[in-house]
Amino acid sequence: MYQGKYNNHGNRRLRWNKQFVLLVSVLTLVLGMVGGSIAYLFTSTDPVQNTFTAAVPDVTIPEDFDKQEKKDVKVTNKSDFRAYVRATYTVYWKDAAGNIDASVPTGAYSIVINTTDWTPAKGVYYYKGAVEAGGTTNNFIVSCKPTVSAPVGYQLVVDVSAEVVQAEPDQAVIDVWGSEAAKLVGVTVNGGAA
Repeated sequence: MYQGKYNNHGNRRLRWNKQFVLLVSVLTLVLGMVGGSIAYLFTSTDPVQNTFTAAVPDVTIPEDFDKQEKKDVKVTNKSDFRAYVRATYTVYWKDAAGNIDASVPTGAYSIVINTTDWTPAKGVYYYKGAVEAGGTTNNFIVSCKPTVSAPVGYQLVVDVSAEVVQAEPDQAVIDVWGSEAAKLVGVTVNGGAA
């Protein structure tokens, strides 16, 4: 018997065909699987912790000193990354109590700096090239000794300080020391030759 498009009350009859029923069944099954998987992951998976360790720059300054002459002064990169190195020195008189007299006259000491491996710029010396983690530069100060007698109770002190900046990426040395210093250590700046 033909039932037509309308039911006994005059409303349009909903016709369920096989394709529509199959589509609804498949969608229900897929949504159930996805929802169940997400629920399982949220309840059964431990959170992942990402631990980041910041790199810590560190240097030591090995040297030989025989109470009269400081020599073979180098810089060791104690960091856990390749780094560029720069160093400077200060010379002053110091007594046994730690008092400092900074009025060291010109010619009161003789200093020989290795300018083959170190480039001077405004009182700071830049090591040419990067130093590997745990590596040591060539001599910075080859030799330094007094050429005059120290004031009574004082001795000549040659204080060396150094710092490092990571070698990679190149932009790090440019950001920290500036582009002119970056060129001195061998970094290419703005696509030009260093």
